[in-house]
Amino acid sequence: MDRHINCLSVIPILKYVEARGFSAETLVSGLPVPLSYLQNPRNWLSSKVVVEIFNRCEKLFNDPLIMYKIGRDGLVHQTDAAFVSFFRLLIAPKLVFKYAGKIATFFTKFFRIEAESVGPNEALVYFTYPDKTMAHRHGCLYNMGWTVGLPIHIWKTRGWVWEEECVVQQELDSIRRLKSPKPMIDSVRFGSNRCVFRLRWVEPRYVSHINTFLDNHENLISQAINALEDKELSLQEKELELQRIEKERSSRDQKKREILQGFGLTPREQEVTWLVSLGKNNYEIAEELAISLETVKKHLNNIFHKMKVKSRTALIAKIYRSLTEEF
Repeated sequence: MDRHINCLSVIPILKYVEARGFSAETLVSGLPVPLSYLQNPRNWLSSKVVVEIFNRCEKLFNDPLIMYKIGRDGLVHQTDAAFVSFFRLLIAPKLVFKYAGKIATFFTKFFRIEAESVGPNEALVYFTYPDKTMAHRHGCLYNMGWTVGLPIHIWKTRGWVWEEECVVQQELDSIRRLKSPKPMIDSVRFGSNRCVFRLRWVEPRYVSHINTFLDNHENLISQAINALEDKELSLQEKELELQRIEKERSSRDQKKREILQGFGLTPREQEVTWLVSLGKNNYEIAEELAISLETVKKHLNNIFHKMKVKSRTALIAKIYRSLTEEF
C-alpha cells in the first residue's frame, strides 16, 4: 500500500462519526484495511482509501461540507495524538508555524505544509501538492477546518480564516456560500498547485509569557521534535519489519498446507497435522477440534502411516524438511 497519510489524520474522523451516534465499523466496511488498522496511529494509508472515507462521510451525513466540520471539530477528539499534543506544548502561534512543516511530516506525505507569519497575529498556511491531480474537494475542506480549529481548540482563542488559493477547481464553488462567522472566505482562486489559508487570531493572554520562556529555551523544542522524529522513524521501521515477518510467515504457512495436501491426507487429518506442527499436544488438539482424545489418536495413527513416520517428532521434522526444500 502507498504510504501517503498516517492514520493520525483518520482517527479524528472515526471519533467524530462515533460521537454522533454512527458506527465507525459500518463506515469503513469493505475497505482494504479493517477498522483496527485505521485506529492504529502507527499505520499509514493510501490516498485512495482516505478519499473513499471522505466520500462515505458526505453520504453518511448528507452534507457536502461535512469534512470542513470534522476538520474544525476533530481536534477535540484527538487529544491523544502526538502532533496535537505537540501543538499544545508549543501553544504560541508563531512557534507552531515555525515548526509546522517538520511536525506535518509525522502524519502526511501526501502534501507539504508550510507556514509563515505575515503580521503580529496573522499567518499564511500553505498546503502544497506535488501532484495536484491527487487533491480532492473533501481534503481541501478538511484542511480548512483543521486550520480553523487551531486557534479554537489549541490556543483557546478566536480566529478567522480566508482561503486565498485553492488546488481544487470548480468543485469548491459551493464553499463560497458557507454560512459561518468562522471562517470568513472572501475569495477563491482556482487552478493553483496549493491551498493557501490566511489565518488571523486574537492573541491569547498567556502567550506573551510562554513566548518569553520559549525564546530563551527554544532548544528544548528542537530537541523534543528530534526525539519525536526519531521515535516515529523507529516505529515505522519496526512496523515494516513486522510486516515482512508476517508476510514471510503467511507464505510459509500456505506452503506448509500445500505440502500436507500432497501426502494424501484427509481434510481432518490435515487439520490434526497442522496443529501438531504448531506444537499442540493431543489434549489441545482434541479441545480445538471438539473431538475426543481417542479420535485424535486414531487420526495420528493414520497420519503416521500415510507419511511413513513413527512419531510426532519425526512427523514435524518431515514437514519442515519438505518446507525447507521449497524455500
